Amino acid sequence: MADLKSFNPLIQDGTSQRSRRPVALDPAQAPLEARSLADWLAFARAFARQIYFYDVVDGEVKPVGDWRGFLPDELDLDELITFMENPDHFPPGRLATFNQPHQTLFLAFLRLLRHIQAQFNTLTGRHLDYYYRELLRLTPRPAQPHQVHVLLDLNETSEFVRIPAGTAFQGGADDAEQPRLYHSVVDQEINQIRVGALRALYVDRQLTGIEEWRPQHKGDMTAEDLLLGLLRLALGQPAPGDPLPLFAGGQVVNFALLRQLERHVTFVATDLFLDLAEYHSLHMLKQSFDGAAPAWREINDLLTAAGRRRTEDNNFDLFQVNPQLRDTPRDFDALLLAALGRPLTFEGDALSEVDTIDQLYRQSSRADVQAFVRDNLYFPVIGDFVRLMDLKTRQDAIWQQLMAILGLAAGRRARAAGQGPPPPASFAPAPAYAPDAFATNLAAALGATLFAPLAPIQDLAEHKQRLDEIESYFLMTAEQFATQLMGVGARADATEEMMQPLYTLLQRSHVRRQVRRLQDELMGLWERPERQLAPLLKHFAASGSQLDPLADVLLLLDDPVAGALLVDLYHQQQEDPAMLPDDQSWNQVWPALQQAAVAFVGQPRPYQETWHNLYALDDPRAAAANEGWPPFGRPQLDVPEGILPGVEIGWALRAPLLALRQGERILTLTLDFEREAVDLAALRRTLPDQAYSGAALDRCPLRLKVTTQAGWLEPVSLQTTISLPREERLTLTVTAHFDRRQGALGPMNGGERQPELQLLLRQLWLPHPIQASRGRYVTVYQQLRDLKLRQLHLAVSVTGLVPQLLLNDDGEVDGTNPFEPFGPAPSVG
Repeated sequence: MADLKSFNPLIQDGTSQRSRRPVALDPAQAPLEARSLADWLAFARAFARQIYFYDVVDGEVKPVGDWRGFLPDELDLDELITFMENPDHFPPGRLATFNQPHQTLFLAFLRLLRHIQAQFNTLTGRHLDYYYRELLRLTPRPAQPHQVHVLLDLNETSEFVRIPAGTAFQGGADDAEQPRLYHSVVDQEINQIRVGALRALYVDRQLTGIEEWRPQHKGDMTAEDLLLGLLRLALGQPAPGDPLPLFAGGQVVNFALLRQLERHVTFVATDLFLDLAEYHSLHMLKQSFDGAAPAWREINDLLTAAGRRRTEDNNFDLFQVNPQLRDTPRDFDALLLAALGRPLTFEGDALSEVDTIDQLYRQSSRADVQAFVRDNLYFPVIGDFVRLMDLKTRQDAIWQQLMAILGLAAGRRARAAGQGPPPPASFAPAPAYAPDAFATNLAAALGATLFAPLAPIQDLAEHKQRLDEIESYFLMTAEQFATQLMGVGARADATEEMMQPLYTLLQRSHVRRQVRRLQDELMGLWERPERQLAPLLKHFAASGSQLDPLADVLLLLDDPVAGALLVDLYHQQQEDPAMLPDDQSWNQVWPALQQAAVAFVGQPRPYQETWHNLYALDDPRAAAANEGWPPFGRPQLDVPEGILPGVEIGWALRAPLLALRQGERILTLTLDFEREAVDLAALRRTLPDQAYSGAALDRCPLRLKVTTQAGWLEPVSLQTTISLPREERLTLTVTAHFDRRQGALGPMNGGERQPELQLLLRQLWLPHPIQASRGRYVTVYQQLRDLKLRQLHLAVSVTGLVPQLLLNDDGEVDGTNPFEPFGPAPSVG
């Protein structure tokens, strides 16, 4: 290779890494201070005209001149610059023009300014160095001795060459005149694939956003379908406009379900007689009431200790003293009675302003009260008594607030029925400690069959769970779901002005769905026991970014503390991959990732992409100056049937197996795809298991053709079948039938040595909804574009073969054409 002197067409601009370095990253590309000597002198001359001399003229201070003499107009600035760089350039007679004291002093200043200017212009480079070296901790890759990059090309007679790893290449001789050999490190396959032609492509697609969906479809859809379409745009998976995910319990989201869910929300106002804020307060209080078991255990323990001090019996047990307490463990008065052995009375005691245990608690800072508590309640430490009453008072307050909300609801219910408000205690016959006290009082306030309209919902907890499911699925509050989504979105007469708040609401739901999806993926990685930061950071890599993944995350964070934590942890694991962060550090990572996820998602607007077709124009670089050429392409709209677009999408393969000259020929092409992220139901709708023949071939989404000597040949029938041979694989089988009457399959005339098969997307005719004689052609590219091909298999079978050369009485005949078996004059007999 060292002796190779012929021109190599691969060595040109764009081949080397150096020639592909982005110019914008060169610090010298955009200097901060780019003014030259000429610029400074021109500035000084212009600025001198703005500096005036003043004097008193006729008793007034007036400008009498300016500084333009500092650099007079007759002075050639280019010559002044030449004088500054090379004073010997001018004859002595001219030097007097340039060596004036004020000018030479100014020129000396400009020469010194160069140093400051040069240092200032290194700021961008130094900033990049700091970013890459200090912040990202990137280090230059060390030189790799005895390693080279080799570029190879095939000669015209070779179609394919495989170069296995370990192939030796000559690299000249070393200092000892020994041959220097370089060996390839990976397998390489080189073929004759070339760019056959360049085209300017125009993709005919329609992007429909939330605000455009309803106006575009209002004339041909019901209000129910319009609303579901808006929901698919905002919440469809995996992309806007795709089917909605199933609701809780595997329910399909249709308009009937939306009305059912709306009933669950309006139930709060129509049947519970509460607004949603009161409803949420009721639920939170009910949760606190139901979750008070630990508080009551502590109350029981404190009273048991008091009872043991009173009886001096360490085996004292409240529930043995009063077994009925096992059924009502929250009856504070009964618990206190069992602990004290007698009712608590204040008669005869000299305690002013104390008639109840609650007043005793409020006056617990008094010395006489503390003595009473010690002697009569058996709490030698006043703090234990205060703790006991803190717990009791909190539970009393929760119950009182619960009953207050039920009382409010009962009053509204009575007024709605035309009755007066009920007595305050009529809806609360059961005390707090009674079994099922809340359910009993809720039924008393609002009716025993309260939840019957919501079957199978049976109680408040199940109803609240359904509202939580609504908010979690639609990513809006229950009130917004009822008033905006259903109250406005389901109305056929809703104007676009009325719909604007709903559009904004659905846009926010879409963003929240994207954030949640990313955070769910991050949570799965964050919870892994290996606690590696790098896999988490890769989720934030910008498309095409060449930066370290940490850099992309740092750009998303506003919190410098969180950023510093990620930097330290990331570099520690880069140095020691086995390093496990401690619990405190790892727990601090999650809030930073949540913040980064919100910033990374941003505010994307959902658009449904409807891909119609692809159109190709000639290479714009070959267009003459006087030719009209649409720079952005154009779609083919409203054309008569039969005028096909000039480009097809598909792929091709060449194989000698396709050289089939006669008979009934069956080609079976099996395509093995990855199943991940494939909507199988949608794929089956696009490619049903169906055979197409005759005129029906024009309706098959796929088109298959094979070369003959004269051109291309299509089969008489085509069948598509989708199967799932393995859990992670999806197989599409395309079966093509060429009958015996069709020509021979083989390489096309023109020097090709192997026949070629092409599998294409068929141009499907879509007539105009009003003028059926005109329309457009579309393809199913959008439905198939996410399929990832893993491997393919081609099989052929032939039946009905006949000899190509036959013999009769006259000699050889062509068996592929009609012939007379006994010649033109057969013998008789």
